[in-house]
Amino acid sequence: MVQLQVLTGRRAGERIGIRRFPCEVGRSAPVPVRFEDGGVWERHGRFRLDPEQGVFFEVEPQAGALLNGEPAGEAARIRPGDILELGSVKMIFWLSEARQVSHRAREMATWICLGILCLGQVALAYRLLQ
Repeated sequence: MVQLQVLTGRRAGERIGIRRFPCEVGRSAPVPVRFEDGGVWERHGRFRLDPEQGVFFEVEPQAGALLNGEPAGEAARIRPGDILELGSVKMIFWLSEARQVSHRAREMATWICLGILCLGQVALAYRLLQ
């Protein structure tokens, strides 16, 4: 997952997570990442994931966007720490932190099963020796 940290505009200070690609950005209601600030088009662009090359931001032809202060073009590869500007909205693109999942219960169950297996083998060996 990636996240956008909004620096300017009505949503300044907010972090927006993107979990599904492609993800559209704009002003209209059905767009997943919505900004109602000046200069943002109804459908301004979209984030697209290429598994081999990374994340790209594709700008609609009539809209404009700046990536690190330079015109983004039709499709710009975006990297962590890049600053993306859509109209009056400025945001930083980041990879989100990885969630740590606890496997403590599974690990305990595995050790208990191994202990039972070892005790069973000891009991079987004892019975066979009698």
